[in-house]
Amino acid sequence: MKSFRSLGVPALAVLLAVCISAPSAAQEPKGTLVFAVESLAAQTLDPILEGRPGNAVYQAVMYDSLVGFDLEKGGVGPGVAERWVMSEDGLSWTFHLRAGQVFHNGDPLTAHDVKFSLERQMSPKSLAAAAGSMRRSIKSIDVVDDLTVRVNTNEPQLGLPAALSRAVAPEGSIMPKKYLETVGEEEFRKKPVGSGPWKFVRSVPGDRIEFEAVSHAHWRGRPRFKSLHILQIPEESTRVAMVRTGEAAIASISPETVLGAGRGGLEVLTVPGTMQAVFQFYGTWRPSVRDDPITKPRVRQALSLAIDRQQIIEHVMAGKAQMPRPFSTFGFTDGLSVERWKKWSDEAYRYDPALAKKILAEEGYPNGFELKFANVALPGTQFMISIGTAVADMWT
Repeated sequence: MKSFRSLGVPALAVLLAVCISAPSAAQEPKGTLVFAVESLAAQTLDPILEGRPGNAVYQAVMYDSLVGFDLEKGGVGPGVAERWVMSEDGLSWTFHLRAGQVFHNGDPLTAHDVKFSLERQMSPKSLAAAAGSMRRSIKSIDVVDDLTVRVNTNEPQLGLPAALSRAVAPEGSIMPKKYLETVGEEEFRKKPVGSGPWKFVRSVPGDRIEFEAVSHAHWRGRPRFKSLHILQIPEESTRVAMVRTGEAAIASISPETVLGAGRGGLEVLTVPGTMQAVFQFYGTWRPSVRDDPITKPRVRQALSLAIDRQQIIEHVMAGKAQMPRPFSTFGFTDGLSVERWKKWSDEAYRYDPALAKKILAEEGYPNGFELKFANVALPGTQFMISIGTAVADMWT
C-alpha cells in the first residue's frame, strides 16, 4: 500500500454548553448527557463490524481496550492491561491485566476474554481495519493465567501495544467470551455487552444510541450522568443551535466553526493530536492497474509536492492542525526520535509545484493525467471534504 498524507494530526473540536463540577464519592449519577455528532457511521456495537470512526464516537464508551489512553500526556497508557512487557527475543508481548474487572452482565473479565477478543478481531469475518495485518503479524495467543495473556508474533512488533490501544486503533476492544458464545453473534449485536463505564440501552438506526452509567466503580472514572445519548445530527448549524438552546450539552464541530463558536457563552474544547488526514492509494501492485500513473513512485512524489499543506492548515483547518509525520510518530511516541521525523517531514512534505511538474514531465505526463479519488467524511472527520476539495484544486 502506498500513501501520501495531506495533513497531519488535526484537532478534535467540540462545543460545550455546560460546566460540570466533579461529584462527591457518595453522589449518584443523574441527568442525561446529550452529544450531537454528524454521523453514526455503520451504527453497530459489534467491534468487528466497525472501523475507527464508530469506535471513536460511540463504541469506546461501552468497551474497554487492552491498552488505554494516557490522559496526561496523550498516547498509549494503561487499559484493561495495567502493564506489558516484550520478551528478550522480541517475539512476544506479555500483558498483565487489572484485577477485579467485570462485564456489564456481571461476568469477570479475564485473559480468556482478551484471547477470544483478539482472535475474533483478526478472524476472516472481521471488518476491522487491521484484521489483515493482525493475521500476518500474530502467530498465536496464550493464556498464562486469568490475569496474564501472551501474544506471540512472527517477527518483532515494537508497535503492538500501541496498535491495541484506543489511542491509535479499535482492535484492542475486549468482548465477553462466555456471553457471546452463549447467546450467539446475532443476539450479541442486538444486546451488546462490554466492560466500559457506560452500558448499552438501545440503538435507533439513523437517529441515536443510548447508554446508561454502570453502578459500580470503574478504573476509567465513574460517569457523572445517569444516561448518555449520542444523536446523529448531520447539519452542523443544527448541532451548534442545539448546544445554544440546551438541547445538547456537547456537539462536534469543524475547524472553520471554531473561530466564531465562542460567542454566546459556548466553550470550545480542542484536543490536539487525535487523528491524521490521509489519502491513500490502495492496490497499486495489482496487475490490473500496472499502467496507471499512480503506480509510479515518482508520480506519487509529484502529487505530494503539489500539495501546499501549510495553506490547508491555515485556511481549511483554521490553524487547528500541524504538519504531518509518519504514523505513530507523535510527541508521546515511545522509542522513536520525534525530532528526526519532524525534519524528515519538513523535507518530504514540502510544497514545490515546479519540481512536481518537472517530475511529471520526466515520467511522461507533461500535460498531467486524469485522476479520480474517493473523498468522504467519516464521523469526527467532517473536515475531510474540505481538505479533499483543496487538494483537488491544487492538483488541477
